[in-house]
Amino acid sequence: MSQHKEQKGIGSFLLLCLMCLGVVFGDIGTSPLYTMGEMFYPEEGHGVPIDKESVIGATSAMLWSLYLIVGICYCMFALSADHHGEGGVLALYALVGTGVTGLLLILGTGLLIGDGAITPPISILGGLEGLQVASPVFKPWIVPLALVILTILFGFQYKGTAVIGLAFGPIMLAWFIAIGAIGLALIECQPEILRALNPLEGIKFLIGGGSISVKIHFLGSAMLAITGGEALYADLGHFTKRSIQVSFAFVVVCLTTNYLGQGAFIISGHKVIEGNVFYSSIKWLIGDVGLCAMIILGTNSAIIASQALITGLFSLVAMAMAMKLMCRVETLCTSDHHKGQIYQPATNKILYLACVAIVLIFQNTKNLGSAYGLAVASLMLITCYALEKVARLLWNWSWPKSLAVFVPFAIIELAFLIANGFKFFQGGYYPFTIGIFVFALMTTWQWGEKSIGQAMSIFCRDKDVSWLIAIKDQMMDLKLALQERLLFAAQLVRGKQSKTEFDRNGAYLVSRPITTLTDFLPSSLLAFIQQWGALPNRILFVHTHINPDVARLGENVDKAQVFDFGSNVWSIVLHYGFRETQYIDIAQEINNLYQQDKLPVPASQWQFVVGEEELIADKNLSWFDKKRLSFVKFLRKLSIPAHHYFGLAGHPAVTKVLVPILFSKTGTEVCLPNLELSINKSTINSNSVESAVTLAK
Repeated sequence: MSQHKEQKGIGSFLLLCLMCLGVVFGDIGTSPLYTMGEMFYPEEGHGVPIDKESVIGATSAMLWSLYLIVGICYCMFALSADHHGEGGVLALYALVGTGVTGLLLILGTGLLIGDGAITPPISILGGLEGLQVASPVFKPWIVPLALVILTILFGFQYKGTAVIGLAFGPIMLAWFIAIGAIGLALIECQPEILRALNPLEGIKFLIGGGSISVKIHFLGSAMLAITGGEALYADLGHFTKRSIQVSFAFVVVCLTTNYLGQGAFIISGHKVIEGNVFYSSIKWLIGDVGLCAMIILGTNSAIIASQALITGLFSLVAMAMAMKLMCRVETLCTSDHHKGQIYQPATNKILYLACVAIVLIFQNTKNLGSAYGLAVASLMLITCYALEKVARLLWNWSWPKSLAVFVPFAIIELAFLIANGFKFFQGGYYPFTIGIFVFALMTTWQWGEKSIGQAMSIFCRDKDVSWLIAIKDQMMDLKLALQERLLFAAQLVRGKQSKTEFDRNGAYLVSRPITTLTDFLPSSLLAFIQQWGALPNRILFVHTHINPDVARLGENVDKAQVFDFGSNVWSIVLHYGFRETQYIDIAQEINNLYQQDKLPVPASQWQFVVGEEELIADKNLSWFDKKRLSFVKFLRKLSIPAHHYFGLAGHPAVTKVLVPILFSKTGTEVCLPNLELSINKSTINSNSVESAVTLAK
């Protein structure tokens, strides 16, 4: 279940539901703009026949697909399969992502990103295409206007989900009320369309007469009505399960009435302009003035529709980073109430460029309709497969129960997948190619991180804080002799005495807290010892802990825990709320602790040390693994450096210690000699003198 607590009070809950309308349901809520037109009036000319029984049957099958897949599979089951409050395919990966299931879910992640690149263009173009229904003179302006709107939309993302949801929520509320009212008015011109609410009409259409090509086209176009269900699940981290479910109950009523109204309009035989059933029905019902008003509202709603997957993709990338499936990108939290409401500048920029390219390539929703379904259908089938595993492994369902629930969903989604497979060369290749590329990126990064982790685990094995203290104690016994030799080395090289040059203070930035004598040492310190043959006089381990449940820690809260191990070894754990990550300043925190007499020297006397792996390919490594390793190196260059998360970007006292890791056929290993616990006096002195001379030079 979601970790987010429901906001207290009916007023706060309704406000959250309003924000859901503005973020979660924009995609599925604007499907009426183009779904019926693509179903009955495609450009290629083999749409569903325009007769009463076919229209009723096709509308029924489409509506019940919406109810079953989005209403039950996603709203009822998928929203219950969260991982620490987050949803989407990576939440399923965290729950059951092993073996083949894990690979399929990584592929699903890539497909969701490919789908996210299609959603803004098709939604915005769908809203603007009402202009050509109003007058053909506007047709050449649709693509340029779409590009302008995309630029404004992506430029607004830094404001955050809460601000966007509050701004967009009322517009989407007006949109749903308007399309619902229009649908009710249109139903009156052909009330027999209400037969479509009977699922038997849809079944009769699917198994009855008619060509296979028509059935395939229907399934491909009906897919457009349920796209947005995957975004609904991905956006779980931004809201709550209950708020999404309540909002969907309102949304599905408005969608149903509008789809029925469009079906009634088609049966009535009224003129459909440019194959656009939605805007043609509005022009017939309320005239040109009403049409202009709905074009404005529809375009704004289409802009909002783009928001659903944009915010979902931010969450998706953040989860991928946490699971070591993707390189680090800058992530900023934008809400004091929900840790899942974030903004990622790099993700935002890449998605914007992809959307611009799609608009320029496909030009209109008819072309994009062919590109849209394949990735979504594949993703939904993968999600259904993983949910069945969640039901059995985590919810303790029996085999018969889980199969009885999820097999019907899988059959429907498989039919959609097969039908959309025929559209691969008409545009379906575009999001699918993006998905395959992201799949390759994630699996390669995962392979690299896992290999590096295994090498580090072996390298740091048995080297804990107690091992370090033992060495420090031996060095303390030899301190006077060691200092004399170091001074002598410095005098030889520089001709002057400089005792403090060799009294190094190393602050090591670590990804996990070091609080006990049995905690393992970071590889950066072990590599430093091996490479320099000496230890810093003072050693400090620094770790930052982000509290996922608190936005900001109070001013009177003690943010720092200090652990004094003796022998000039300290460790600090600094605590922050999830809204304070961009304000972390390690140097300032060290100065504060120095002023409180908890640390011996201020930040200016510490050298901040961060480990950086140097990946080396063995000459016997296979060609394929060499290419993978090259890709990992490239991605690591694009990653945000670790010390940036400690507020040390551009800090002059940051030192990188290279940890060479050799990739070979037999595995990975750190290319440094093993450390020995027993250190005698001569070894310390000779190594220290050599290090001192090297440093002095």
